[in-house]
Amino acid sequence: MRAYEMTRPLPLLLPLALALALALPATSFSQEEDRAPITDSAGEEAEPSQPGTEPSVAEQADAVQEAGAEPAEAERPDAAQEAVAEHAAVTEEPDVVATEAEPAEAEHADATDEPEAEPAEAEHADATDEPEADVEAEAVAAEDGEVEVDAEAAIDELEAEELVDPDMEETVALEEPLPPTRLTAFDTPNSAGDSITLQWVPAPNEDEAGIVRYEVMRSQSPDGPWELAADLTRGAMGTRDSMRIETGETYYYMVVSVTLDEQRAESEIVSAIPEAQWFHRGRWFILLLGLLVCGAILFNIARARRGEELYVRRIAGLESVEEAIGRSTEMGKPVLYVPGIRDMDDIQTIASMSILSHVAKLTAEYDTPILVPNTRAVVMSTAQEVVKQAYLDAGRPDAYNVENIRYLTDDQFGYVAGVDGIMIRDKPAANFFLGAFFAESLILAETGASTGAIQVAGTAMPSQLPFFVAACDYTLIGEELFAASAYLSREPQNLGSLKGQDWGKLVFMIAIVLGGIGATTAAWHVHVDSPAAYEQFIEARGIPDTDAEALEAALQAEIGSLRAEVMDEKGLDPEEEIEPDERAAVENETMVRFEQRFGASPSQIRTAPSVRAFLAAQPEELSTIDTLPEALRQSWILVRDRLEQEGEFEGLRPYERDEKINETFEEKLQEEFGASEAQLRSAVRKRRFDPDSWWNLASWWRSE
Repeated sequence: MRAYEMTRPLPLLLPLALALALALPATSFSQEEDRAPITDSAGEEAEPSQPGTEPSVAEQADAVQEAGAEPAEAERPDAAQEAVAEHAAVTEEPDVVATEAEPAEAEHADATDEPEAEPAEAEHADATDEPEADVEAEAVAAEDGEVEVDAEAAIDELEAEELVDPDMEETVALEEPLPPTRLTAFDTPNSAGDSITLQWVPAPNEDEAGIVRYEVMRSQSPDGPWELAADLTRGAMGTRDSMRIETGETYYYMVVSVTLDEQRAESEIVSAIPEAQWFHRGRWFILLLGLLVCGAILFNIARARRGEELYVRRIAGLESVEEAIGRSTEMGKPVLYVPGIRDMDDIQTIASMSILSHVAKLTAEYDTPILVPNTRAVVMSTAQEVVKQAYLDAGRPDAYNVENIRYLTDDQFGYVAGVDGIMIRDKPAANFFLGAFFAESLILAETGASTGAIQVAGTAMPSQLPFFVAACDYTLIGEELFAASAYLSREPQNLGSLKGQDWGKLVFMIAIVLGGIGATTAAWHVHVDSPAAYEQFIEARGIPDTDAEALEAALQAEIGSLRAEVMDEKGLDPEEEIEPDERAAVENETMVRFEQRFGASPSQIRTAPSVRAFLAAQPEELSTIDTLPEALRQSWILVRDRLEQEGEFEGLRPYERDEKINETFEEKLQEEFGASEAQLRSAVRKRRFDPDSWWNLASWWRSE
């Protein structure tokens, strides 16, 4: 206990030792290397004292405490020796030492009254008479490199004013953000007046100012209040606002550049009024096809009314209608007609009513009863009127029995059960299933087949056609159901409509074939020697091979020159607002002329150095432009095999494995050649002609 108490005043002596050390001459230290090593900025412990240096007071006290003995008065160094030793052992954080000394003083005040502490306190009082001692101590420690800089506080201070890179090697001051330029707002073309389109050029100092997003603000007054209409990432050049837009109202917009630290720069305010358009100019071809079909229908109706014979191919299912009704008449049994289970708003039910009119007229002529069970009340009323009119046209209104056209139920399978009961009880000799059917089709057809009746079915439901084909004698497939009324009635209006629709179908078939051929040929690509185009471009401009900034400046200058040339030919003023369609046409023509002049697009020329470096790294047989796709494939395989050998696929699912390969492959390309796979592929190929042109084949022929 005594040894421990003897060591407790030691922390109190540390400030005294530091002050006395400053009062000593610099020659008190024998050599620079005899000083205690300085701790590094990471706060690691200092190396042990070099051989021959005197141990510090703290080290002596620790040794005494471990031995459990009390240090003798004779072994205690005097004040000067203690100060020198303590100065050699002190670290570069005097603040920390002082902080540790404060609780030590508190403990010392509460501890025992030792006689040794009084001389130390007296010496401390004498040594600290000069107020500049602490300041000089910090200055000397800083000169010796012993004071550690508070890195976190410095970083926090810098981040408030500057952008600090992760390595703390250099700092880049942020510029004040600038707003987007050339902001325009206009009614969205070919819209219903429910949207406004905005376009702008990104802020000139988007990178230098650290702009991270653009906020599109909207108001119905130029003075506000403003609401957020869209929040877009950096690089955005436009958007379409369709959120609660009303036709005829005036809307005001501005675009705000926002940095990471929420600095904002507002653009000018523009306005637009949404209006509905009568025609969608982008769908003119649909209008043309519609006019052609309507014209064909009107033309063929006129032909039929003039008495011309319009050919309609024979439909076996309709030819058998009279045969089936004649058989029922011979057997003295009724005819069953089922118009489907859909309401009158279904086109198949409407077509079924047309066929019912013809069938009912034949049954009236043959004096054969007809049964028409229904699952919809509206369909029942329609069927009653159709059958009544058919009997009237046949001259047999007295034979019409309204009880034969009945309503069963709206329930699907309840209706099926009722119809099956009719077939089992009355055993009709002819069954007609014409209309919209679902799961009940096979039940009805099988029950009718079991009674031995002639069955004629027809529907436009593809999923039910196989059941009718298997269980019925005749089946009307798809559009034959809709053509049945014209086929049976032979009326000029129906025949002309049928023939005109056939002509329209022929036009659509031709358009589909040509469209397929055009889409296929539009996907053909030809190889572009982008490295050669790149070398030609930089040689003509005198640009160094590795100067990317000069290359970009030259590209922009060339594009601007071509754009001005195109606008001059079209009579457009660059200072005036240009319609979006005209602007797109100008940009497209500019790019076409650039490719014609240099043999490659601007993006291909930018990527050409990466293509050249990639091909140079390939084997000789894969080092040409034509073999670049195969070279990429082989490189991908090598990455896959390497990852598999390294065991990177363990525990991964197949799609995760593919993602791992693609991610590693992309990283390899970016690291070694500075381009992605998509960029390398697109840099050496182009379409034969403009894929947006409808007349793709004609464009190709002209280009060839």
